[in-house]
Amino acid sequence: MQGGSLMRSIIKSTWMAIVFTLVFGLIFSNQAGAKNTSFHYVALGDSLTVGLEPQQYWDANAPVFGFVDRVYEQALFYGKTNVKNYGVNGLTSTGLKNILVTMDQGSAAAKADIQETLRDPRIDQLLKSTNSLKADIVKADLITITIGGNDFGARTYIDIRDLNEQEVQIFLDEKISVYQENIKETLNVIYRLNPEVTVVIADQYNPFPRVNQDMYKKLTLLSTQFTKVLEGISAQYKKDGYELILAPVAKSFINREISYTHILRADIHPNQKGYDVMAKVISELLWGVYHEAPPSEKEITIYVKGKELVTPFDPVISNGSTFVPIREYAESLGATVAWQGATQSAVVKLDQEVITFTVGSDFISVGNERVALNDKVQLINGKVYVPLRAIAEGLKFDVTYSKATKRAFIN
Repeated sequence: MQGGSLMRSIIKSTWMAIVFTLVFGLIFSNQAGAKNTSFHYVALGDSLTVGLEPQQYWDANAPVFGFVDRVYEQALFYGKTNVKNYGVNGLTSTGLKNILVTMDQGSAAAKADIQETLRDPRIDQLLKSTNSLKADIVKADLITITIGGNDFGARTYIDIRDLNEQEVQIFLDEKISVYQENIKETLNVIYRLNPEVTVVIADQYNPFPRVNQDMYKKLTLLSTQFTKVLEGISAQYKKDGYELILAPVAKSFINREISYTHILRADIHPNQKGYDVMAKVISELLWGVYHEAPPSEKEITIYVKGKELVTPFDPVISNGSTFVPIREYAESLGATVAWQGATQSAVVKLDQEVITFTVGSDFISVGNERVALNDKVQLINGKVYVPLRAIAEGLKFDVTYSKATKRAFIN
């Protein structure tokens, strides 16, 4: 009996692994064999998609590192990726639906036609670029959506404070009904333009902590209603053959409202921990793993084709550029390195690409072209160090650097 149970367990585990690979591996399968093919990620939604935090209210140049930026960074572990973020602060589900319908019809629209309450200047730019939005949706491999919190407005806490349970349910039913229809119309436009795209839609977390038990119960009911509606929509679209994934971020915020949001600053938006957990939920649904950021004390971590480049020789930062040991780095890209002692030069070859680096020179030869560098090729402790970007781009790879996590991705 034990042997039979063990065998059934092994078969079940193997089958689940195969299914996971087939389902979630498809997201990147089309780009795996093409060196110059990119994975296209489009983000739609409200201030959560923007990555809003309170400091951005008074400092327009404050750094933004929300869940979209993190999901984009996770995608870079699997290949070349580009991202287009169309988030708009204050956007409702009606506003999002109106944007996509206007885009789909190719008609002009004023901001007031989309949503009267919008003040974010991003909407003006978006309405000028609906053709670009449409093109991005058509070629998207992944679309994430956060929407719904603004459907209730800033007065929701006051609106439901004095209502009994039955009255709260009536209030929610009316709002949720509109939300449900808006989401369906939004998805219909997306899937009509791109039937193969994977869409991930997040549910709504409750940002208010368990201070007042009655209010906490009411607000949790609101959050739960959102989740149930999205579960039903997701099931229906999957039944119809579309790849729609519900990201249940709300449950991660339960009893962590103070830790994951700015609620103590009278702001409901996630803090960095909150945005990180949102990205983790979404990334684990898509790829089965979330790559945590390296320790902050590391000056830079380099990933080549998704794998960390580990050598006995650390990268060197010089004049704002990252220098790497040429042989270890070039070979990690699949290139060969030949040293010419007479000229103190290293010749790097990959397929038809040839780059020549000469110690002490601030120029390199890429094929027949002479390309200037920001700094000279260096000899450090007997090792030739060259600019990371110069060697990668010279060999026709992309270089993406994340200032927030100090990670460089080479794809």
